[in-house]
Amino acid sequence: MIIELHLKSIDDLTNEFNDKELNSSLGEYIFNKALISKLNKKKNLEIKITTDFEVSESDKESIVDMIRSYYGNLVKIELIYLGINNSQSIILSFAGILVLFIAYFFSNFVIHEIFIIIGWLAIWEAGYSLMFSNRKHKRRNQILKKLTNCYIKIN
Repeated sequence: MIIELHLKSIDDLTNEFNDKELNSSLGEYIFNKALISKLNKKKNLEIKITTDFEVSESDKESIVDMIRSYYGNLVKIELIYLGINNSQSIILSFAGILVLFIAYFFSNFVIHEIFIIIGWLAIWEAGYSLMFSNRKHKRRNQILKKLTNCYIKIN
């Protein structure tokens, strides 16, 4: 999959507040193109950039570094989110097990059943979160890693 970009000026590439960072709207455009391309593990990704202005070799290297660092930072953010979400799921499952354990100390049938329902609900929610809720973020992280490591050609 080749993502083609045409830049009319250097301002199209850089962030308006920091000229050493990639423009976030351009970054989202590239990400959305990669998202709809149905990437899989075997498909390679390439970004081809054409410009209306002259780009020196050192500028080409800095543009490539800018793109890679943009997506690399997004990968780090996604990994932090996934780590926090997984930690919360594990804590929730232990809390559910604890509530199930506590339920057996109640002799009142209604309170006993309420605690069992709450315990199983906590375990169910933790399992669901670990298995299904993180799929979107894992897919996003997979695409961001491909964008971080893709071949970038600047003409």
